[in-house]
Amino acid sequence: KFYTVDVHAPEILNDFSIPAKNLDPMTEIANYVKTLNSMTEIANYIVIAPDKGAVSRSEQFAAHLGGNIPVKLFSKERDVRTGEIEMYGDIDLSGHDVIISDDIIATGGTMANAIKISKKCGANKILAVGTHALLLENAAYRILNAGADEIIGTDTIDTPVSKVSLAKLIAKQLE
Repeated sequence: KFYTVDVHAPEILNDFSIPAKNLDPMTEIANYVKTLNSMTEIANYIVIAPDKGAVSRSEQFAAHLGGNIPVKLFSKERDVRTGEIEMYGDIDLSGHDVIISDDIIATGGTMANAIKISKKCGANKILAVGTHALLLENAAYRILNAGADEIIGTDTIDTPVSKVSLAKLIAKQLE
């Protein structure tokens, strides 16, 4: 059997000649976020999906947080020639804290843009959450400089923001 965690393109698992399963880390990440805040504070959060590809993951994450946390979507377009990202969002976030949830944080461009828009829309505290926090090319600086209060990643990649252990999730699958 083949196990992976929060694969970027789940449809690729259909091409395996052996059983393949994508493990969902959202419960573990949500449990970690809950340790940072009381449930009354969690109820003040809005989860932001920085692009269409992150909507399902963000909805799962919000459901694991509980309390009917709303999920909002920003629009993102990438120039295929230059790689430049344009992101749009006009959501009233006044008085709310925001969690921006994604699978991979590579250079931090998408996350930083989502953070800047969230700030412009009135967000208070902002958590940048990524399953695989690669943090290439000064990504951590870019994200924190954009206005994130904290970056939270899992231990699928060993970085200074690897705060969520997935050992129990993986061990449960191997039992």
